[in-house]
Amino acid sequence: MAVPEKREVGKFTLLYYSTFVDPATLIGGLSQAGVIADRGRGGIRVIETGGHKLAIRAYRHGGLFRAFTGPFFLNTGRVFSEAEIMLSLRERGFPVVAPFAAVVEKLFVLKRLYLVTLFEEDAVGLLEYLHTCGKRERMRAVVRLAELVWGLQQAGVYHRDLHLMNVLVTGENRLILLDFDRAAKRPLAPGDVESMVRRLGRFTEKMERQGRLRVSRMEKALFLKTYARLSGHDMTGAMARAGTARGLMHRAGWFIESLLFGGKK
Repeated sequence: MAVPEKREVGKFTLLYYSTFVDPATLIGGLSQAGVIADRGRGGIRVIETGGHKLAIRAYRHGGLFRAFTGPFFLNTGRVFSEAEIMLSLRERGFPVVAPFAAVVEKLFVLKRLYLVTLFEEDAVGLLEYLHTCGKRERMRAVVRLAELVWGLQQAGVYHRDLHLMNVLVTGENRLILLDFDRAAKRPLAPGDVESMVRRLGRFTEKMERQGRLRVSRMEKALFLKTYARLSGHDMTGAMARAGTARGLMHRAGWFIESLLFGGKK
């Protein structure tokens, strides 16, 4: 893996994983570029510089306490770890967005973190895609999503936030995976994969309850059968038991989240 190129500009540290571009333009885009709201938590900013169209994602804490912790961090490990995992996946040919740079803004003991990636201009989120595509395209997308999960298992990467808004669909109907914040690179046991798929299922159920998506039993079964065919591990029973045991707890969490954040991710 190539060693990133490092630049120090005032309170900013920039590590370039791709072509070098003017740091001032990149730093200016952190707060001045327009926001695309439906791409990740808090949206992304998009800039054009050096012949590249770039997406800038500011890190924010998740969970019910994010109203207090917001965008401030004590260390820088998350952004560098995410970029390195994405680079390792791309070297394997796994479909992820291309990391371009990591940016750290130092604010005394606290820090703001930003990940810059190449912007996938012709892509839409999988949640949006499922609203507009036909039945046959939906089934193909379900199969490809199961193949992505199997690909993560083969690559030994645990994705902590696998859900429909972290998957893009390109103009060629390829799926690209996003947001490897707090991902872990390690051999995955069946329980790890079940955990990722439970997260996907909880998000899907949440979108269904909000009236933003409808997923048929056939589509859910196709996802599990495709993964079982590829991996030899059938988790249908485990998913059914998890849904029964955890349903009430997560509905309570969604209700509290809706009170604090208006139901936004």
